[in-house]
Amino acid sequence: MGVDWRDSASCRFVRRQRAVKFTLDRAAQTRRNKLLTTAMPQEIAAFAQTYRQALLDVLDTLPRKSRAFVPPCIEHTSFVLAVADPRGRLAVEFRSRERYPTLKINGNEAQPKSDREPGLIAVASNTKLETLLFPGTTDSSSVTWRLSGHAALHGLTFASAEFMSQHAPQGFHAQFTGGDVPFEVQSDGGILAVNIANGYVVAGKPEVKFTEWARVFGARSFLPKPEAEIRELAITDLSSAALKLPNALPNWNFADFLASLEGPVDQNVLLLGSYATGDRFKEIAGALEKLGYSPFLLKDSPDLPIQRNLEKLFAAVMFSSFLIIVDDEASGHIAELATLLQFRFRPMILLRRASHGSTSFLEDGVLTEETCRVEVIAEVTAASLLPAVRWAREWLANREGRLNAINSWRQDT
Repeated sequence: MGVDWRDSASCRFVRRQRAVKFTLDRAAQTRRNKLLTTAMPQEIAAFAQTYRQALLDVLDTLPRKSRAFVPPCIEHTSFVLAVADPRGRLAVEFRSRERYPTLKINGNEAQPKSDREPGLIAVASNTKLETLLFPGTTDSSSVTWRLSGHAALHGLTFASAEFMSQHAPQGFHAQFTGGDVPFEVQSDGGILAVNIANGYVVAGKPEVKFTEWARVFGARSFLPKPEAEIRELAITDLSSAALKLPNALPNWNFADFLASLEGPVDQNVLLLGSYATGDRFKEIAGALEKLGYSPFLLKDSPDLPIQRNLEKLFAAVMFSSFLIIVDDEASGHIAELATLLQFRFRPMILLRRASHGSTSFLEDGVLTEETCRVEVIAEVTAASLLPAVRWAREWLANREGRLNAINSWRQDT
């Protein structure tokens, strides 16, 4: 039977029905929220642990130069904070041991789990994520960006107007000044915040919160759960777009790289011999520089961690047009000479003050090998070195001609 809306008693009944239904709906929503806020910290905590491990795995694969750009909070983590806010948004923040060795929670000081393992704190908060990540904010100011989709924010600095006008330290420059954070994450978005500074004032005391790494999700549905998806997110977050890691040159390829070395290699001259003969090296270097060359010592070329000493020698030889070996006294150059006599990579000029060298054992190889030329010069000048250098250039030209004739593909380039 229908309700007569004209009858006041019926109206009161309907109002009572609506009130009961509203009460039931609110109670059901409260139960759902309670279940949600109970489950979400567990989910975000599980994600945080897998995500950090994925970042560490990716970090291990980066070149050394790129790793230097990654905040230390990834590798040297003191705390992992996993937070869910009332709107269902989730965040993971990593803090480094150097910047945050301890953490104050409700007046108590928390310590990392161990020297190697960070502390994990997962909470469901009644405070919005922006305020949790960036303390001291208010709701009074407008938000600069309402972020939908995914974005990476790197190196931003913002502060309250009070902080900037009364407490900002010298050199502190805020790109955004106001009472609130310059962005808000929407339900269909997410951000990666890296190296963001936030200046604010609490009870008249200035504070600066430095966020090294925070991953924010606008909704629970955006939280990746399969390990493969989390690994993909870690790769994306460590990419050059997010962290400004050094990029490869546009259209770089190895062939062009080698071709670009032709000019420098043609001018380089590797100097070998006893480093005790420093003045002798200076004489030779001065003479070579007058002739337009760039002499260098093996000890001055970089030590790549993955290279053995022999590889370092070969690399230096490959990037030189010829070698000059100071052969006055015994040193490590004897072993280097013995090796190079076998491979015949480049012409070698052996400079001596007297007719005999530093060792008799290699003398027959030196005097019979076409890649070697002995010069007895008491005082090295550009003029005295000129005949030997001319010989080296002729040797290189002859080799180039022979190799071009043998290797037919060179004629097509």
